[in-house]
Amino acid sequence: MDENFDRAWRRVGLALDRVGFAVEDRDRSKGVYFVRYIDPEIDNASKRDEGMFAKFAFWRSKKDQSSPQLQILVNETGAEKSRVTVTGVDGKRVDPNTQSRIVNLLHKELK
Repeated sequence: MDENFDRAWRRVGLALDRVGFAVEDRDRSKGVYFVRYIDPEIDNASKRDEGMFAKFAFWRSKKDQSSPQLQILVNETGAEKSRVTVTGVDGKRVDPNTQSRIVNLLHKELK
C-alpha cells in the first residue's frame, strides 16, 4: 500500500469490516488483526440445512463450526509504504489459495 502505517492500519480495519471478517482482537503496536472470515454464502446455506432439532444441539460448539482464526499483519516498509500479509494464528503461513483470496478481497476494498 502507498500509505504510512497509521493510515494503512485504519483503512485495513475498515476494509475487514466491509468484506465480512469478524475482528476478534487487534494489537496495533504489533500491527496485527486477529480475524475470522465469515462467508455469507456458506453461513446462509448451513442455516437452511439445519433442521428443527439442530437448533437444540447445545452440545455442539460454535467454535467447531466456524472458520479458523487468521492474522492480518500490517507492517510499515518505508516512508509512505505498508505491506499487508495473511498468516495463521500461530504466525505460520496459510494455504496459498486462502492467502491469495483474502488479499484480493482486501485489495478490492482498499482501491
